[in-house]
Amino acid sequence: MRRTATVLIAATLLLTACGNSDDTAASTPSSTAPTGDEARYDEIWNARSPGMQATVCKLLAADDQKSAGTLLREGLDDPSVDLDALVAYIDDGKC
Repeated sequence: MRRTATVLIAATLLLTACGNSDDTAASTPSSTAPTGDEARYDEIWNARSPGMQATVCKLLAADDQKSAGTLLREGLDDPSVDLDALVAYIDDGKC
């Protein structure tokens, strides 16, 4: 019984510490918040299925930007998106 109480107290302290850490991070403005094109690229990336994201990342890991771009272009209704910049953004920060 005493061991259970000790474990519960330790778990509560750990959760409290993690909660405080998240609160601090949430209140600090992020200098890496996406703006402009990056926000659009995030929207495009997040609209892709996890399977497609994994495939794109595998293509980028194999240094096949052209195929990754072709795959991303499928289902993309906005022809004004700079595909090379989108692929570079995903390669740099998403995979």
